[in-house]
Amino acid sequence: MTTHATQRRYRADPPGSSTASGEVIQRCFEDSPYPALRGIRCTVHAGVAQLDGMLPSFYLKQLAQEIARQLEDVKQVNNQIEVISE
Repeated sequence: MTTHATQRRYRADPPGSSTASGEVIQRCFEDSPYPALRGIRCTVHAGVAQLDGMLPSFYLKQLAQEIARQLEDVKQVNNQIEVISE
């Protein structure tokens, strides 16, 4: 038996708005149960989400990238998050 995972995609209002897309991603970071994600900055331009900031683990860096990828308008993620050990 094969199962297919469904991937949730979010849409910014108005569709195609880079500013709205970045704000939606930023809201997801701020609402995250992981406090470290709240300091990540995200901008979206021409379908490319740019992620900037610092996180304490590669897991959180990947999680931030996957959150950004969930937005329908995002076609590519440029993950410039730096992983720092504390």
